[in-house]
Amino acid sequence: MEPRIQDQFSTDQLNIQKKNKRQIDHEDLKDQLAFVETYDEALEIALQFIYDNREDKEVLFVSHPMSPTTDRSMEEQLKELQMIIDQYEKEGYFVFNQIPFHNSNLKNLKEQNINEKFEKFFAPLLTSGKVDVIIFANRWQQSSGCQREYEMVKNLNMTKVFIDDE
Repeated sequence: MEPRIQDQFSTDQLNIQKKNKRQIDHEDLKDQLAFVETYDEALEIALQFIYDNREDKEVLFVSHPMSPTTDRSMEEQLKELQMIIDQYEKEGYFVFNQIPFHNSNLKNLKEQNINEKFEKFFAPLLTSGKVDVIIFANRWQQSSGCQREYEMVKNLNMTKVFIDDE
């Protein structure tokens, strides 16, 4: 039986709503993060965001240097990370964007210790089973944070991709 025009219209409307929902969720994410005080709260929001938005796609995570001790400024590093995320998203992948969770965007955050962030946010996120692919990008070996992420996931059943544009 062929779908009626009305049924087709309903399906099209659902697809539009689904597309709009994803855009709204990014705005909601920023609103929610404005009130985050702990890494545990940030983790809860991140996991819920992945659950709500992955749409049966694999979830990619980009491990990228973010330390002020590297040869690039934080602004340059964030810009480079966003370019990598954008590239994979244009190819149709769902990439967990960690930039909204960067401490500089968490205005009410009471915890600032990077080791605490790794233990309370990144470690549970990467071992949650919600991240399917981790991409180690551009000078990851020079970053202690990326090295910690690598050590954590190297024995997990997770696809690992290594890229270096230099």
